[in-house]
Amino acid sequence: MTVSNFNWADKNSVRWFLILPTGHEGPYSQNDLENLFSSNKLGLDVKVWAEGLESPVPLKELFLKSMDEEEGIEDELPPPLPELPTEEEENQNDFVPPSLPETETQEERPIRPKRRLTFLFPLLLVFLFAFGIREWIRSSEEVKIQRYPRMSMELHQRIQENVKFDRWDREIFFKEFTPPDLSQIWLVNAGFQHCQVEGSFNSISGKLLSSEEMGVAFTTKGELKNHVVVFDEFKFSQGSKIIPGMYEMSVKAYRCDWDGILPTLANRFRAPQKTYEAKTTVILYGEGPEAFQKVLAEVTQKKYEADLREKRIKDQFWDDLQQKLQTLLAISLQIEQTFVDFIDGNPATFSRRLEPMIQDYTTKFGQFLTNIVTANEEYFSKIKRSELRELALRKDYEEMVRLLAKDTGFISMRFIEDLQKTKKPNKALLAQKKKALLQDFAKLKERINQRIIEVTEDRSKP
Repeated sequence: MTVSNFNWADKNSVRWFLILPTGHEGPYSQNDLENLFSSNKLGLDVKVWAEGLESPVPLKELFLKSMDEEEGIEDELPPPLPELPTEEEENQNDFVPPSLPETETQEERPIRPKRRLTFLFPLLLVFLFAFGIREWIRSSEEVKIQRYPRMSMELHQRIQENVKFDRWDREIFFKEFTPPDLSQIWLVNAGFQHCQVEGSFNSISGKLLSSEEMGVAFTTKGELKNHVVVFDEFKFSQGSKIIPGMYEMSVKAYRCDWDGILPTLANRFRAPQKTYEAKTTVILYGEGPEAFQKVLAEVTQKKYEADLREKRIKDQFWDDLQQKLQTLLAISLQIEQTFVDFIDGNPATFSRRLEPMIQDYTTKFGQFLTNIVTANEEYFSKIKRSELRELALRKDYEEMVRLLAKDTGFISMRFIEDLQKTKKPNKALLAQKKKALLQDFAKLKERINQRIIEVTEDRSKP
């Protein structure tokens, strides 16, 4: 039987098989074949076969038979696919009809076309819409910082320029700002967290805008909300007020949660960082870091010049102090030698030589010792009014020079008075007096030398 006299009782009830070089496929209904052809999965030259046909026929003949009009069919159909290998035509006479599946029943089982995943398209639209809304909110969002008391318009604008919106789940990171009077410290954060915050501040040596070397340390606490922590109560452990300068800040934020409805919705699947701890260097200066660096350079230069000036004054002070002690030591030696020379003289001329010796002592040494005491008091009086305040407090140096000068004068005058009381000197008596004199001056010289050593040690201390 050929296609021309084939029984077309119901074209969808006929079971068709595709005859391919790799084997046969099917069964298909004619509607299935038309759908495969429409989707460019079959060409017109593909051979098909149904039970009752003597041999396979091209798909094109099947379609032509099922049409009422043969004209224009080829024009309406897409160009044919390349022909199958000619081996099939050569083996057409050897065609063996495919066996029907054993599970096939007499009732025809319709071929169900594959269901298209059309439901994904609405989901894609919903996703694109949600993504677009999210990006629009993100592009239009900004971090708004309210202006607090004592926060100038210029500072508020500077804060707004330095703190920008990045994302809803941005981690905590603080930027410090202060008013000119340093009555408050504002830690500003671009994130959207609400936390309790504790901070400790320790000044860095040499980085305070002060001519004096001092330290400042204090602790404080506050609450992070609306992007800002306000520190306005300070507990000082060193110093009594905040001095403009550079500090080491240790800060801890805890019991954190999202601050606001939008951040909560935007991060509904993510919890905020519960605890934040950091240690960093901050500048507490109302005019900002750039102005601080400029002023710090000026203050550092002034301190450097002051240090040099103070060093020169200190060096001069220690030089003067050591010179005074060396002078006292030299004077004591000269006085001692003057008295020894007098005692070693002829006892017979003792009375005649005594007054000239006393006059010579008064001229050379007595007035000199008095001048040392007076000049020493004036010198330390000037030191008290100078920049060397720590030296002005060392009254022991002033007392040291005065007492040594007075001791030298006291020992000398006591020896002179003892000589004046001697009526009949002899060698034995004068030898006793000489021995006592040498012992007194030996003790005096030992004290002076000990003070010289102490001053040398004190000078080498920082």
